[in-house]
Amino acid sequence: MRDLLDKMKKLNENKNGKVVTFDFDNTIVKSYEDSNDGSETIYQFGGLNKQIIARMKKFKQSGATVLVVTSRHQHLEVPESSVQAMIGQLKLDVDGIFYTNGEKKAQKLYELGSSLHYDDDPKEREAIEAYKKLHKDFKIVVKDPEELIRDIK
Repeated sequence: MRDLLDKMKKLNENKNGKVVTFDFDNTIVKSYEDSNDGSETIYQFGGLNKQIIARMKKFKQSGATVLVVTSRHQHLEVPESSVQAMIGQLKLDVDGIFYTNGEKKAQKLYELGSSLHYDDDPKEREAIEAYKKLHKDFKIVVKDPEELIRDIK
């Protein structure tokens, strides 16, 4: 409990330009649902987004608070394919992982004080832009991670 309170205190101290958030599925890693029987969703690994991972590390080294915000349902996570397990396997240093349990991420990003968010989902990006119109103090830049992938010949 103390650890959670310390994290929340740190987040409050780092607002206004120092909180950077990243979607997980198809932003940090390429993944897809392999099965979903209603009680268990199993995600299959489909590759890494090396540009995003490098960017995450760079932000962390610069002193920014780096968070993962996913729309996955936390109660459906399977230990071996969970966001936490994958972040650990990739040895990524993040300050927290937050689940929206199927809800759009805009409100959570606002609550976390995110100033920059990377998300592959156009509907998430649209929802964030709409939320910004309702909350004038929500100063966030939203980027599509696909735009970072360089052409390969």
